[in-house]
Amino acid sequence: MSRQTSKHFDYTVEESVKKIANELERDLVGLWQIIPVLIESFGIDGRQLEEYTQRHIQALLANGAIPVKYDPKKQGWVEVYRYTDIRKRVDAIVADWLPKSKQIHFDSLWFGLPEMIKEEIVR
Repeated sequence: MSRQTSKHFDYTVEESVKKIANELERDLVGLWQIIPVLIESFGIDGRQLEEYTQRHIQALLANGAIPVKYDPKKQGWVEVYRYTDIRKRVDAIVADWLPKSKQIHFDSLWFGLPEMIKEEIVR
């Protein structure tokens, strides 16, 4: 694993795993805040990109976040990747999104604490 410091921030990629989970206390975290940042700020690719993407997502889920997407037709958040096992959720998310790493935008997958999105979530 890399001890590489970001080109844009004053912390290492390992520290970013902890920081991303702390962000949940303030707001939802978008996948666009993880994969593109790993690529652009830390210069990570290949197997390392997969490993660090997994670690970031695991940290979010371990801290109580649920993966959601906004559905404009339903005008609310829709929970996705409804696996009870965190490992299965992480694997499914990485398998779906990592190949699209250059196409991840603001409207991609988000992670949020249930209490932050519960009034807007549509099941």
